[in-house]
Amino acid sequence: MEAVYLVVNGVGLVLDLLTLMLDLNFLLVSSLLATLAWLLAFIYNLPHTVLTSLLHLGRGFLLSLLALVEAVVRFTFGGLQALGTLLYSCYSGLESLKLLGHLASHGALRSREFLNRGILNMVSNGHALLRQACDICAIAMSLVPQPTTGQLAKSGRSTRSPPRWPQEGVLSQDPATGHSS
Repeated sequence: MEAVYLVVNGVGLVLDLLTLMLDLNFLLVSSLLATLAWLLAFIYNLPHTVLTSLLHLGRGFLLSLLALVEAVVRFTFGGLQALGTLLYSCYSGLESLKLLGHLASHGALRSREFLNRGILNMVSNGHALLRQACDICAIAMSLVPQPTTGQLAKSGRSTRSPPRWPQEGVLSQDPATGHSS
């Protein structure tokens, strides 16, 4: 019986060894086949993967370049707009200074005109006052009775009448020559 026991044990051990070998074989073959399948799939999809990667890389580069260009353009236009605003504000300031210059010039001319008018008005008023005084004296003298020729002869004065001043705007005529003066 011991021989049968050894044979059965030996067969069990051989079966265990065979099962181990089959398991190892299955593991190795399945791993090898999976690796081979993955390698074939990788090789098969490699061109598409490379092209897609290059396409995404190119798109990323182009979008990065476009973003950079957009940032530069916005920065440039912002700077130009700020420069334009600065120049416009300087132009507005210069226009304000020009307006102040015109205002000062106008004020100086008006003050000179007022000064001239004031002096002319004073002279004119003085002339008008003198003329009115002379008119008052002439009216007063005309109201005083004039002596007749007889009264002048009694007093010993000449009968010659005083010269008359011509009225303003009217030319006087010399009676001896007949010419206008």
